[in-house]
Amino acid sequence: LGLSFPLEVAIGHLTGSVLTVSLHNFGFSEEATVRVPIALHGFTPIHVTTQDRLVSDDNGAAVQVLVAPAPRLVDAQPSLTGARTGGIVTLRGSDIVGRVSHRCYVGARAGIMIGRSSVIGTCSVPAAPEEGARDVEVSVGTVEGPQGGSTALTYIAEPAIWFVRPSQGISSGGTAIFVAGSDFDLDAHCKFGALIVVSASVPVTSRAQCISPASVPSSSASVAISSNRVDFVALVEARFVYMGDPIVSTLDNVIGASGGALLRIHGSNLVPSVHLRVRVGLMEVTVAAAEDDTVLTLVMPHRVAYGFVPVEVTTDQSNYTSSGVQYLYTDAPIVNNFQPSRGPLAGATCFQVQGRNFALSGAVKCELGGIDTTGRSLSTTVMTCIDVPTAPEVMQVDVVVSTGGDHMRSASGTQWQYVGDVVVSSVNPPVGPEDGGQAVSVAGQAFGHQSYGLTCSFGPRYVPGSLAGVGSQGALATCIAPAMAP
Repeated sequence: LGLSFPLEVAIGHLTGSVLTVSLHNFGFSEEATVRVPIALHGFTPIHVTTQDRLVSDDNGAAVQVLVAPAPRLVDAQPSLTGARTGGIVTLRGSDIVGRVSHRCYVGARAGIMIGRSSVIGTCSVPAAPEEGARDVEVSVGTVEGPQGGSTALTYIAEPAIWFVRPSQGISSGGTAIFVAGSDFDLDAHCKFGALIVVSASVPVTSRAQCISPASVPSSSASVAISSNRVDFVALVEARFVYMGDPIVSTLDNVIGASGGALLRIHGSNLVPSVHLRVRVGLMEVTVAAAEDDTVLTLVMPHRVAYGFVPVEVTTDQSNYTSSGVQYLYTDAPIVNNFQPSRGPLAGATCFQVQGRNFALSGAVKCELGGIDTTGRSLSTTVMTCIDVPTAPEVMQVDVVVSTGGDHMRSASGTQWQYVGDVVVSSVNPPVGPEDGGQAVSVAGQAFGHQSYGLTCSFGPRYVPGSLAGVGSQGALATCIAPAMAP
């Protein structure tokens, strides 16, 4: 009470500047405004002298004021926040104390100080007054306004997700995920589920790529993206499903010569999807059919070089198996000739095929006139086949051998000849000397052509014969009887 000019205010050992004195009650005042001088710190007494009289409180003590240093801000983390929604920003600096800085300011607009200490303050930043990116200053202060220094903050457009591809990957992680959307920042990050954050590669603002981490606690996780690693945006439909790592166990055929053959792959976790691929050597192949998650079928690509190539599978278009299962590309099999080269219509004649590049393993078969029959490789140059029974008529058919699912037609002139069943109707004379030498005429049907060569069997002994004639009534052959077997 009783403040009037002349008025002097000493704050500590310095003199404060009296700015205003409100006069009431016949020239006396109850209020004066004083500027605190700089270079003061802590609790400081205030001595007021008016008309050469020292003013004190009722107890005779001097009034004290707490002089705190102005807050100083070093940075804001994150330094980016969404223009449409605002966000939570951590302010770092010094002297961010509650008595002075209980407000945060974004430009001239007040935010809410959620938490604070002498070095850290947490500010709830309001949304920008307008959409779009812009730089602003963030500071702290009192209800009267900002105090001390400020730091930079940038409003940006929030990212949006349109879709995520692929939507599944292996549980060990490492799947490259393509995220399409808008307003992606170059320093964007992806979050899988609620905990795991990974950096993103952003070639353009509408496309980002993230590498999935190892499996989260659940079998699927939401995928979200953020420009500041704090405020993440997700799409409800954008979920990433974790599956077991695929394994390749065996191949039905492990050898082949050219492309076009069907190959069946056996394994586990070969989940059918649009992301399922097979790599043969360096060539990526689309799966022809997936019977279930244990068997795949594909059309083998044409070879680039001879030798062994690995066959691996991916279910996420990123991570291929490393099971070590291999396929051998070789020269195509070639047929030169076979012995015998003909057989009866009844079939079941076993004949030997000579050639080269026959596989010693994998699927081996013969084909006569387009009909499959049994085959067996004895070496890389010799194999055996059994001709198809019940041929429709006397005819010649092409012989094809198959190794590892690859086919090569026999060369010109290497055809199997179906002949009629041999029938013997009479032998003349029917008897002869024991020491042999008797010329015997044999009459019958289907003795074949002279060029075939003819053999007569006398019990266990075989002798060459000659075709004497062929007519409408049948065929006639001559054989020289051997000595009687003991």
